[in-house]
Parts: sequence; C-alpha cells; structure tokens
Amino acid sequence: MDPYELFVRELRYALNHLYEPELLRHSPLHELIAKSDRPQASLAEFLTAAIEALTPPINEAANSPAWHVYELLYYRYVQRASQGDLAKQLACSIRQVRREQAHALSVLAENLARQAGYAHGEWPQWDDERSGAADGADDPLRDEYEVTLASGEGACTEIGAELSAVSELLEPLLARYKVSLQLPPDSEYWLTSMPSVFVRQTLIGLLTHLVPSCAGGAVRIGVAQKEGRVHVRIQGAKAGIGHWAKSQQDSLDETRFLLEMNGGKLDIASQGTDLLEALLTLPAVQAETVLAIDDNRDVLQLFTRYTEGTQFALFPCSDPAGALRLAKERKPRIITLDIMMAGVDGWQLMRELRENRATANTPIIVCSVLAQNELAEMLGADDFVCKPVSREAYLAALERQMRQRA
Repeated sequence: MDPYELFVRELRYALNHLYEPELLRHSPLHELIAKSDRPQASLAEFLTAAIEALTPPINEAANSPAWHVYELLYYRYVQRASQGDLAKQLACSIRQVRREQAHALSVLAENLARQAGYAHGEWPQWDDERSGAADGADDPLRDEYEVTLASGEGACTEIGAELSAVSELLEPLLARYKVSLQLPPDSEYWLTSMPSVFVRQTLIGLLTHLVPSCAGGAVRIGVAQKEGRVHVRIQGAKAGIGHWAKSQQDSLDETRFLLEMNGGKLDIASQGTDLLEALLTLPAVQAETVLAIDDNRDVLQLFTRYTEGTQFALFPCSDPAGALRLAKERKPRIITLDIMMAGVDGWQLMRELRENRATANTPIIVCSVLAQNELAEMLGADDFVCKPVSREAYLAALERQMRQRA
C-alpha cells in the first residue's frame, strides 16, 4: 500500500476508535508522539490536541474552508457525531460529508507528518503487517453503514418476516447442500430497532457459512424475546468442514460489527462434537398490536403495508362476526374499525367492543367513508379517519392513541 494511503488509513482508524485505548495500543501513530513535545501523552490526547490545533483564529470567517475542516474533524471524531448528524448540521448530503471528511483527514495527516519532521510529500515507511488497523471492521464498511443507517432512520424490523425472506433467498444454497432450514412458527412477532437491511445481511452472512458445514442435515432457527432483547439462535449439525473456517473470520467480523453498531452482539460457539451455533442478540422494540377490522381484504392488505417497518404489529380481521373473539385472544393495544361492512353493523360492533370487559378501554379508531366523526365520538370512538386513508393519516391516528395512553 502507498505510504500516504497507509498513513491516512491508520489515522482514520485511530480517530474512529479514539476512546478505545485497547484497539489503539499497537498503532504505528505512536511514533509521532515520541517525536512531539508531549511524549507522555496518550494517542487519544495527542490526536485530540492535533485537531484542536487546527482551530482557526477568531477573526476567520465562520464559513471559511479552515472552519469547515476543523468542525468536521472535531464533531465527527472528538464529539462522536455521526455522518448523518453532520449532514443535518451542515445542511448537506451524507455523501458530501464523506467527501469533505476525506479532505479534512488529509489536512490533519499533512500537519501531523510535518510536525514529526517529514518533508512535504514524504510519509513514514510502515509495513502493512504492523498496521494497527489490520484487525476489525474496515472503515469503508463503517462509512457505508452510516450512509445506509441514515437512509432508513427510525424504521423497525420484524424478525419473522426477515427470516422468511432470507429462507426464500437462500433456497438455491439449501438445495445444493441438501440442508433443510427450520424456522420458528410465524404466529409470533418479534420487533427490533436494527434496520431491515442489516438484519437481513447478518442472517445471510451467517447462513451462507453454516449451511455448507451442515450438508445433508438441518439448520434450526429459534427466536425468543427477554428483557428488552431479541435472541436469535441458529444451530446446525456438523458435517463437511465441521467448524467455522478461518477464511470466514473477516466476514464474521463484519457481521459482528453490524450488530455491535446497532446495540447487538454475536456469539459463535461449537457445542459438543457435532453442533455449530450462532447466537444473535438484538435490541427489541415493544410491538404495539393493532387489530384492523374491515371486510375488504384489499384495505387490510393496504393497512398491513402501512405498518410494515413501524412499531405497530397489525393483525387483520376480514370476518367482522369473529372480531370480538379475536380481540379477546389478541388483546390489541388499538383497534381500527370500518363501519359499512356486509352482514355486520359497525356501530353495533363498536358498542359490543365497548361493553365487553376485555376491550372496554381499548382505543378504537373508526376508518370509514361515512363522514360521521361526531357520531363516532358519541358512540365511543377515540379517533376518526375518513377513507380513503393515506399511510400518513393512518399512522398518525395510531400514534395519537399511543401518546394519549402514555
């Protein structure tokens, strides 16, 4: 690797792990400290001081390039702001932040090299093998992670849906190695704050490693939720390779990185002599169950799409006659109710829901083409949304009821 590229890579890695001294222990950047006027400083202290030394004079224009370089470095690395936060603060795109961040790093790198006595265009001759950034997830992965995270900010992910999607995606791999994939029952609902793209990539990464090692056997996936965490256990009987190969370590490190950046964890284990196991721990989101009662299946499918990727777990009910029984079983936090339904009077059904002890206090949102919101309120409805219902209006009504309950 070119000496300049290696120097910048080491610098970026050290700044990304500024408050993790154990990861910086072997960084070759320590050589710069020995040549400075603060030989006893830690690498974190040394780099922080180097950034602060770039502070422009007080009479410098606030929008000058010098202030831009300093602010990018200071807020990104010292204050630990994400690229998404910087994009909002600087009113620009994340990709522009990435470009300007790269320029700011080059400015800091040149300053550090000059202070260490290197002439212009000269850089330390470090060996790639003694690179402190050689271990762990590479910084381009971290940058790509933050761009992807910002694009899906605020979304939730349903684990069961991701498992089904991954199962379909990996059908050719499962067929090649004659492995059966056993998923948990789809009657359960587990929600995590980890974005869908990362959940899916984590599952794909682990299964593409595990399946070849279990040729002719089975891989079982179990899911449980406890104390604010979703635990996904993936187990497969050993065959073929029979272990997590060394060549897979980089990919496993990337999977572990994605989990840790989302507040999760990955544990890899071999149990006994014939079992491989991966345990994923993900941050859980309390799902708010919604019972949607409407005899129009197309409307229910629309409401289901509206709530995908949100904190709301929607259970559709196209049989109004069985709605009260289903409400007793599911114990929803919110009920949305159509009024004009074949064979059942929606107003009468709302009265039955209000009179039943199990649903007497459950918020009811009337979704109807009938503009009778005053009547709905008088008969016990908590909110009213006029059809056709947009996604924004539907979710806003659900969120209003959650806020009122809180």
